[in-house]
Amino acid sequence: MSNTFNQQGQNVTNQYNAETIVFNDELASIAFNAMKAQIEALTISDQEKQSTIKSQQETIAALVQQKGRRDNTFDVDEALRDIAQNDLSKADAILASVIDEDELAIAETAKRYIQRGALWFATDTDKAISFYHRAVQLAPSNAESWNKLGHLYHRHGRLEDAKKAYNTVKQIGIDENDQGLQAMAYGNIGLIYQTQGKLYDALSMHHKALEIDETLGRQEGMANQYGNIGNVYEIQGKLDDALSMYQKSLEIEKSLGRQEGMASDYCNIGIIYQTQGKLDDALSMYQKSLEIEKSLGRQEGMASDYCNIGNVYQIQGKLDDALLMHQNSSEIDEALGHQEGMANQYGNIGIIYKTQGKLDDALSMYQKSLEINEALGRQGGGGT
Repeated sequence: MSNTFNQQGQNVTNQYNAETIVFNDELASIAFNAMKAQIEALTISDQEKQSTIKSQQETIAALVQQKGRRDNTFDVDEALRDIAQNDLSKADAILASVIDEDELAIAETAKRYIQRGALWFATDTDKAISFYHRAVQLAPSNAESWNKLGHLYHRHGRLEDAKKAYNTVKQIGIDENDQGLQAMAYGNIGLIYQTQGKLYDALSMHHKALEIDETLGRQEGMANQYGNIGNVYEIQGKLDDALSMYQKSLEIEKSLGRQEGMASDYCNIGIIYQTQGKLDDALSMYQKSLEIEKSLGRQEGMASDYCNIGNVYQIQGKLDDALLMHQNSSEIDEALGHQEGMANQYGNIGIIYKTQGKLDDALSMYQKSLEINEALGRQGGGGT
């Protein structure tokens, strides 16, 4: 009741203000009455007439309010006189200039929300989502904001929301004939399918992205897709193919000097070595990756490396060291709200507790992991 009352009261106040402004300005009153007469002559319902007349009154009031602006270069009185003579061009020009200024203000406000989202991107997923969400409401064609929103939704386990965000990026790319945006979107949609265990769909998306990146000669994009395709091959057990993809990616990243990409590739190559039983080589790769991630302050990358180092220690029977690594990883994932990572770490910690004979603790971890994996729709989730 209270909300409805306040909303209605505000409308009445706005209408009253418009009436007062128009009534107190002679030229405005003349212009309004001329427009009102035109509407009253139309064959439309009384309700439609009253609604349109009210809007026109607010329009005339808005024109009058431009008189007091120091930066106004238009002759508002002249525009009002012209309205009475059915010449609307000057009034339209005034309103168009106001719209331009408003749109600039909206763009600046959107930029501030983007900046706030970037501020919290690495440390508070919920805050970052709220700011990027507001940014895309204000600037719906900003592909970078949609892309960041997709990353955050993915991290948070909101996979369908992430997919929608990336599809929006793809559509913006199509509308603007920007193939780079389309490639980026295909690659990120592929990552969603990968998380969902839809490997065929994931591979299809990554190959689409790679094809565009190769056509455009986009080295960074090619490196990303080689890495993504390698991830799918690895899950499919095609280790030699996966290693080949990771090495292609690493070669490009080194040539570009991209530390972030190099860290990801070292990590991925380490996983292949680990699967092949080359534990010392795997550990060396993970530590290289971790060193870079720490220097960049990349929390997600650090969490992944701690997890992988923990896995090696676990295989080597160093359970206390392994537990510490998985707990380090879990703390970061929890702070970021990274659902997939949390599920993996709960599973890994559960395995260690089981090995140590702490069955109740192990069961608790497995149940936590299962709950998240079910929410994500991950068929093969658990420890990594």
